[in-house]
Amino acid sequence: MNDKNYIPGLVQALLTAIDHQDWESLSKLLSADTIYEVSGFPRFEEKSAVMDYYENTRPIKSGIHTIESIITDGDRGVCCGHFVGVKKDGESVDLLFADEISFENLKIKQRRVYFCQPEY
Repeated sequence: MNDKNYIPGLVQALLTAIDHQDWESLSKLLSADTIYEVSGFPRFEEKSAVMDYYENTRPIKSGIHTIESIITDGDRGVCCGHFVGVKKDGESVDLLFADEISFENLKIKQRRVYFCQPEY
Protein backbone atom coordinates (compact mmCIF):
# COMPACT_ATOMS: atom_id res chain seq x y z
CA MET A 1 0.00 0.00 0.00
CA ASN A 2 1.50 3.32 -1.03
CA ASP A 3 -1.10 5.60 0.60
CA LYS A 4 0.54 6.59 3.88
CA ASN A 5 -2.57 8.41 5.17
CA TYR A 6 -3.72 5.35 7.13
CA ILE A 7 -0.60 5.23 9.34
CA PRO A 8 -1.49 7.98 11.87
CA GLY A 9 -4.88 6.36 12.51
CA LEU A 10 -3.37 2.92 13.07
CA VAL A 11 -0.67 4.34 15.37
CA GLN A 12 -3.34 6.15 17.40
CA ALA A 13 -5.45 2.97 17.52
CA LEU A 14 -2.42 0.99 18.73
CA LEU A 15 -1.58 3.39 21.56
CA THR A 16 -5.24 3.80 22.55
CA ALA A 17 -5.68 0.02 22.77
CA ILE A 18 -2.55 -0.21 24.95
CA ASP A 19 -3.62 2.68 27.20
CA HIS A 20 -7.11 1.20 27.68
CA GLN A 21 -5.74 -2.32 28.06
CA ASP A 22 -8.05 -3.34 25.25
CA TRP A 23 -6.20 -6.50 24.30
CA GLU A 24 -8.83 -7.64 21.82
CA SER A 25 -8.42 -4.45 19.77
CA LEU A 26 -4.63 -4.65 20.08
CA SER A 27 -4.65 -8.23 18.81
CA LYS A 28 -6.63 -7.16 15.73
CA LEU A 29 -3.94 -4.59 14.85
CA LEU A 30 -1.05 -7.08 14.86
CA SER A 31 -0.06 -9.40 12.03
CA ALA A 32 0.23 -13.07 13.00
CA ASP A 33 4.00 -12.96 12.47
CA THR A 34 4.61 -9.52 13.96
CA ILE A 35 8.03 -8.69 15.40
CA TYR A 36 8.05 -6.49 18.49
CA GLU A 37 11.09 -4.96 20.15
CA VAL A 38 10.80 -3.02 23.42
CA SER A 39 13.86 -1.53 25.12
CA GLY A 40 14.95 -3.76 28.00
CA PHE A 41 13.04 -6.87 26.87
CA PRO A 42 13.84 -9.76 24.55
CA ARG A 43 12.53 -9.56 21.00
CA PHE A 44 8.97 -10.86 20.68
CA GLU A 45 8.10 -12.79 17.55
CA GLU A 46 4.51 -13.63 16.67
CA LYS A 47 1.30 -12.10 17.89
CA SER A 48 0.90 -14.57 20.78
CA ALA A 49 4.23 -13.48 22.33
CA VAL A 50 3.31 -9.80 22.06
CA MET A 51 -0.08 -10.42 23.63
CA ASP A 52 1.53 -12.39 26.47
CA TYR A 53 3.87 -9.44 27.10
CA TYR A 54 0.96 -7.01 27.45
CA GLU A 55 -1.29 -9.33 29.44
CA ASN A 56 1.35 -10.75 31.81
CA THR A 57 4.86 -9.22 31.62
CA ARG A 58 4.63 -5.48 30.92
CA PRO A 59 5.59 -3.64 34.13
CA ILE A 60 3.08 -0.82 33.51
CA LYS A 61 -0.20 -0.85 35.45
CA SER A 62 -1.76 2.15 33.69
CA GLY A 63 -0.85 5.21 31.68
CA ILE A 64 -1.47 7.47 28.72
CA HIS A 65 0.57 7.98 25.55
CA THR A 66 0.49 11.46 24.04
CA ILE A 67 1.61 11.61 20.42
CA GLU A 68 3.71 14.66 19.55
CA SER A 69 4.61 13.75 15.96
CA ILE A 70 4.25 11.06 13.33
CA ILE A 71 6.43 10.88 10.23
CA THR A 72 5.51 8.44 7.47
CA ASP A 73 7.32 6.87 4.52
CA GLY A 74 5.36 4.35 2.48
CA ASP A 75 4.25 1.56 4.82
CA ARG A 76 6.47 2.76 7.67
CA GLY A 77 6.14 5.39 10.32
CA VAL A 78 7.94 6.93 13.25
CA CYS A 79 5.92 8.19 16.18
CA CYS A 80 7.34 10.32 19.00
CA GLY A 81 5.65 11.37 22.17
CA HIS A 82 5.30 11.35 25.92
CA PHE A 83 4.06 8.61 28.26
CA VAL A 84 2.89 9.19 31.83
CA GLY A 85 1.75 6.30 33.98
CA VAL A 86 2.22 4.03 36.96
CA LYS A 87 4.11 0.77 37.21
CA LYS A 88 2.62 -2.31 38.86
CA ASP A 89 4.86 -1.64 41.87
CA GLY A 90 3.31 1.84 42.31
CA GLU A 91 6.28 3.81 40.93
CA SER A 92 5.39 6.76 38.68
CA VAL A 93 6.55 6.71 35.08
CA ASP A 94 7.25 9.83 32.99
CA LEU A 95 8.98 8.94 29.71
CA LEU A 96 9.64 10.20 26.22
CA PHE A 97 9.14 7.52 23.58
CA ALA A 98 9.78 6.89 19.92
CA ASP A 99 8.33 4.03 17.91
CA GLU A 100 9.41 2.70 14.53
CA ILE A 101 6.47 0.84 13.04
CA SER A 102 6.08 -0.95 9.72
CA PHE A 103 2.78 -2.15 8.31
CA GLU A 104 1.69 -4.89 5.96
CA ASN A 105 -1.91 -5.29 4.80
CA LEU A 106 -3.03 -2.68 7.37
CA LYS A 107 -1.54 -4.70 10.24
CA ILE A 108 1.53 -3.99 12.35
CA LYS A 109 4.36 -6.08 10.94
CA GLN A 110 7.15 -4.72 13.15
CA ARG A 111 7.41 -2.28 16.06
CA ARG A 112 10.50 -1.01 17.84
CA VAL A 113 9.91 0.99 21.01
CA TYR A 114 12.57 3.32 22.40
CA PHE A 115 12.14 5.34 25.56
CA CYS A 116 14.10 7.61 27.85
CA GLN A 117 13.39 9.43 31.08
CA PRO A 118 13.62 13.18 30.54
CA GLU A 119 15.56 15.38 32.93
CA TYR A 120 13.28 18.32 33.70
